[in-house]
Amino acid sequence: MIGYTGGAYHEATVQQDYMQAVFAILKRRLVSIALYTLLLAGVLAVSIQFLPKTYRAVASVEVLSKTPMVANPDVFAASEAFTDETAGTELGIFESQELRTAVIRKLNLLAVPEFNPDLNPSLLAMAITYIESSPWTRYVPAGLLPDGQPVSEEHALFDTVETFARHVKAEPVGHSKIIQVSVLSRDRQLAARIANQTVAEYVNVHQQQKIAAYAEAYNFAQQRLPTLKQEMLEKSALVDKFRQEHGMVAGQYATIRREKLTEASKQLVDAQNKLEQLKAQAAEAKTGDPMSNPAVLASVAIQRMREQKSQIMTEAAAKPSAWAPIYAMRAEAVDGQIRAEANRIVASLPGQLAAQQAAVNSQMAEYRSIQLEVSQMDRLQSELDPLENDARIAIRQYNDFKSSDSATKPELTFVGVNVRVLSAAAVPYRPYFPNNTLLLPVALVLSFGCVTAVGLYRGRRIGFANTLQVRESLRVMPIGRIPYRTRRMERAYWESLMALSMQLFPPYEEPTHKHTILVTSARPNEGKSTIAAGLAQVLIQRNISVALVDADLRVVRGHRKGQAAAAGLGDVLRQSLTLDDVVIKRSGISLIPAGTASPGASPANSTALIASNLMAQLLRTLQATHDVVIIDGPPALVGGDVYALSRLVTRILFVIKQSDTNERQVEEALATLCKAPEEIGVVLNMIRSTGDDDDELAFSPRMMEYYASSVANHSQT
Repeated sequence: MIGYTGGAYHEATVQQDYMQAVFAILKRRLVSIALYTLLLAGVLAVSIQFLPKTYRAVASVEVLSKTPMVANPDVFAASEAFTDETAGTELGIFESQELRTAVIRKLNLLAVPEFNPDLNPSLLAMAITYIESSPWTRYVPAGLLPDGQPVSEEHALFDTVETFARHVKAEPVGHSKIIQVSVLSRDRQLAARIANQTVAEYVNVHQQQKIAAYAEAYNFAQQRLPTLKQEMLEKSALVDKFRQEHGMVAGQYATIRREKLTEASKQLVDAQNKLEQLKAQAAEAKTGDPMSNPAVLASVAIQRMREQKSQIMTEAAAKPSAWAPIYAMRAEAVDGQIRAEANRIVASLPGQLAAQQAAVNSQMAEYRSIQLEVSQMDRLQSELDPLENDARIAIRQYNDFKSSDSATKPELTFVGVNVRVLSAAAVPYRPYFPNNTLLLPVALVLSFGCVTAVGLYRGRRIGFANTLQVRESLRVMPIGRIPYRTRRMERAYWESLMALSMQLFPPYEEPTHKHTILVTSARPNEGKSTIAAGLAQVLIQRNISVALVDADLRVVRGHRKGQAAAAGLGDVLRQSLTLDDVVIKRSGISLIPAGTASPGASPANSTALIASNLMAQLLRTLQATHDVVIIDGPPALVGGDVYALSRLVTRILFVIKQSDTNERQVEEALATLCKAPEEIGVVLNMIRSTGDDDDELAFSPRMMEYYASSVANHSQT
């Protein structure tokens, strides 16, 4: 069985060979590809110019805020900001049936065939009109043809709106408040008119919607104002009544009372602090020296007396010592006054303490009175707050509606829209389609691609391109390469067959035994029969006797094209004729045609005949009288004939057509042969002379110049 050499290296090699083959095809056909590309591009360029021209007009509007649809039920609402979400609302206005219908009617697009498809009769309508006007009408069954009623205006308007929607597109410009309207039409002036009229109707829709919103707000305010005024008066009256019943004074009264409470609290704290000080001084006077009592120390009179004593002592220090007794007497007198004043102060502390206690009690009573008054006021205020809040809300609602009533009054209000036309559409002078700037390069690229694809398809190679691929992919050594047979390649063809015979039967060597060679291929039409016949002819030229046996019993034919079917191998194997009856001598070759397996026999019958002992005996008979027996066998992938024949021969010649039979088919065919790889020789047949492979270069025009002066006049039988 034939093996396969796989692996990453082999895959990389195959890919590289494939790319080389592609570039080789492009290189060979470079001039033709360039010429056909220019020709096809020219045809496409001319065709593009004859396409119906379509013009595109563009107008744009800027949306400052969302269109207000209706007024808020309570308060008239201002326009909302324009966002990505509200953009859908604006586009919905452009796509509305009302806006499209308004544009169609104002521009009379119902009379334009481009927009009104009912003005362009279809082939069916023209056929019906022709039948109705012809004498064949009477042969048409009644009711089969539609009535000839004209299209209604509603139907025509519906069809025109659908066509209008396909021609007019509104799209928002990214990251902006701009909406762009584009119109496609074969009439450039009409395209600009439609674009401008569309944006004008869009602005008009905004105007009408805002007028409607103002009118609705005005009517709503008119309905609500009397009710709101009555509610405002009633709630204000409740507030006034509550104040009068509880003696509450509006304004700053509550604030003043709270300030008095704060002041009373402060005075009470001060009195309590002074009372504590007096208590501490009275306690000190009972147990301590009066002179160290805090009240005595804090006394202003005591401090002045002590300053007086200090002054006397200072003057005594400045006088002579004779004055000392006088000043000493004066100082003692002052000390006596200080002690007397200290005793008086200490003695008055109980009275001061009682007076301060009374003052604290009085401050406490006043504080509690004010606190009770504030508490009652807070309680009443908490009951008054809801009433005041309701009154304020009623007043605000009344004022708001009264303001909106004035703002939305039709005869006093100017209604401005929140959109504006940013740019009007100008009449286009360059067609939008066909766009030569875009289509001509596309036509050139498309032409090059098509021509290149056709060139690659025509030069594609499906199977083995050269003997190197055969050697790398199959474990079989290629022993021959045969060019495609043409008049120019005639001499090279026979030279190749002679070289093949040298490979099979080297010169100057005596044959040691008889040879039987089976010539086969994977599929039909790969040239195996031609090679078998040609090999027989070149062996005869080398004085080697040859018997050529056509063993393809599945095909009823002569060995050569056009020859009538004759008796042959099938008849001998069926024992209806002898070998001598079917042998034909031609050009020194003993030719045995295929004959037939049996009239009307199944294909399996041919395999049975080939595998019979009679076939082996026939080959031994031919080997006895010939040096070489060549068997022209059927394709290896057809039935089991080749397997049976491969067991009877000494060598197999396997023919592969260049760039035709794929590798998988060859592997399957070789697997059916009952021979070792070294007993199989591969021949690459029908090699073209237009490539860069080594095999193709061997038969290139430059190499064939060698044979130009002596073209042999051989004929293949």
